[in-house]
Amino acid sequence: MLKNRTTLLLLLALLFAGFVFGTAKLFRLRFDRGDIYPPSSSLRSDPLGAKIIYESLREMDSFEVGRLYEPLDKVDSGCGKTLFVLGTGVWSLNWVAKQEVKDIEKFILDGGRFVVSFAPVNSKNWRLRSEEHAQREEAEKKAKEKKGGKIKKEKKDRKKLPLDDEEIELVSLLEKWNLKLDFVDLEAENGVAIPVNVSRSTDSQSLPEILPWHSALCFAVRSNAWQKIYSRDTNAVVIERAFGKGSVVLCSDSYLFSNEAMRKERHPELLAWLVGQNGTVLFDETHLGVNSDPGIAALACRSLRLAKFQ
Repeated sequence: MLKNRTTLLLLLALLFAGFVFGTAKLFRLRFDRGDIYPPSSSLRSDPLGAKIIYESLREMDSFEVGRLYEPLDKVDSGCGKTLFVLGTGVWSLNWVAKQEVKDIEKFILDGGRFVVSFAPVNSKNWRLRSEEHAQREEAEKKAKEKKGGKIKKEKKDRKKLPLDDEEIELVSLLEKWNLKLDFVDLEAENGVAIPVNVSRSTDSQSLPEILPWHSALCFAVRSNAWQKIYSRDTNAVVIERAFGKGSVVLCSDSYLFSNEAMRKERHPELLAWLVGQNGTVLFDETHLGVNSDPGIAALACRSLRLAKFQ
């Protein structure tokens, strides 16, 4: 009886050891591949990641390349630096903590180049359609009130996020920078979106004339301060603006930074333009949730942004 019990315990111990070993090996394989990280992460080596562009820049003697795992206020100055924020959510610039906005603009004004690419979308999403419907209903309601001699003025409150008895004020960078998002649906074949070609809108001959584009997102530019770099017909998809000593570049598609694009459709002249004249290149990982100490504000804003897609 005792011998049988000892044998059973040994078998259980062996099974447990095998399970731990297998799990550890699986996690190691995933970490090596990088697919444990979100799409567009410079730590990810599969087609959805951006590790190739990170490693390619690192191999060049003219650049100092690193990853940002801490909030932007930990960066001493934007002077001589280019910051890539790749694969961010479509509405991420519409819900930004006020302090984070100050940090971003300080980085740019000091001479930094702030490059943002958005995760691709195939069509206008449900949230925008819902907002447009609500706006139409509100306009009809106000028209009826005005017709009846009653004009109701509503005070627009700034959006705030409550957290542990604190309120974090949220700012729309899109409104602050005189931009609006628009969508031109992509055609699909067998449920798969078909990329479209976008054309260069600037006279710079060093940039590719045509690029494949994998997103329906476009920018409605409201200010002459923005320059269209690439457009889909009349709709801007890559834009640039000077701010103080620095500049901002917005790309409505993050595919061109992906490992897949680096292998199949690499455009080094475009990537060189995106980096600009700066010698230090940083890849932000914090907006993807990969950070050392996200802080209360970053966690709160990230939670809010994620909630809006659920």
